[in-house]
Amino acid sequence: MSQFRVTTDGLNLRSGPGTNNSILTELHANEVVEKLEQSADGKWFRVSAGENGSQVTGWAAGKFLISMDGDATLPDHLNIDGWIDRIGDFVIERAEIKRPGNRPYFNNSHTRIGVLHTTEGDNVKGAFATLSANHSAPHFIAGEHRILQCRPITKQAAALRSTSRYNPNTDAGLQIEMVSRSKQSLWLPPDSSLAPVVAIMRWAKGDPLNIPLTRPVEAWLDDCTDVQLPWAVTNNARRTRQDIWPKVAGWYMHMEVPVNNHWDCGALRLREMLQMAGQ
Repeated sequence: MSQFRVTTDGLNLRSGPGTNNSILTELHANEVVEKLEQSADGKWFRVSAGENGSQVTGWAAGKFLISMDGDATLPDHLNIDGWIDRIGDFVIERAEIKRPGNRPYFNNSHTRIGVLHTTEGDNVKGAFATLSANHSAPHFIAGEHRILQCRPITKQAAALRSTSRYNPNTDAGLQIEMVSRSKQSLWLPPDSSLAPVVAIMRWAKGDPLNIPLTRPVEAWLDDCTDVQLPWAVTNNARRTRQDIWPKVAGWYMHMEVPVNNHWDCGALRLREMLQMAGQ
C-alpha cells in the first residue's frame, strides 16, 4: 500500500467510485490516507483513512490525492519542474542541496503553508555551507539582496526537525531561510534580507503555492508576549495547539512548528512584513 495526502478540504469519501455513491465522511486537506486500489478508469482510489480514532475505507477522487512517494506524477497545480528563474526584481540563483546519498526527493504537498527560519549568521555563503553540510535544505535562502533556491518548489524542503513518527517537512509548502539573527524584542531583518523575503512572500501568494499573506492565529502576537519563555522547547504554547498546524494556511515561524525546538524567528514583526508583501 502507498500513502497519499489530501490536497483539498472537504473531499468526499464515498461508498463506491463515482459521485452517485453515498458519502461516508469528509477528508481534510493535508490528511494522509493509504491507497488500497483504484477504479478501472484510474480516476477513483479506494483508500483507508483515520476517522475519530478508527479506520474507515471508501472511494475518493484521485485528482485530489498526491502521492508521498518520490517518483509520483504531480497534480496540475505543481506540474512544473519547480525551479524558478525570477521573483520580482530578483534573478534566482540555483544552489541545490540534495538529500543524503543523492536519494530522490519527496513530492511537495499543496498545503498553502509557508515557514520562515533565520540562519543565525550574516551572509549567504556561510548559511549555504552550514545548511548544505547538514542536508537541511530550505526552498530559498534570502539575504544580501540575493535569493538562492536550494530545492524545487515541487519537492519537500528539509529545514525542519522531524521525529520517527512525524515529519513536519511534509506539511510545509515553502520554507525560507532569512540571513538574519532572531531577537527576543521586536525586530525586522536588514533590508538586504527583508526585500528578497517580502518579494518571495508576494510571489508565493499566487499560483502554484497560493500561500495567503496571513498569520494562522490572530492571537499570536508579534512580540511573543503570549508565549512563556523559554521559546526553544517542543512544548511552547504555540507548538502544542492541536487545531492549527497543518490545518490553517498562512505564514508560520520555525518556533511555531510542532516537534521542533528552535525559537527562530522570535519577536519578528511578521505582520508588518506580510503587509509589505501585500502592497
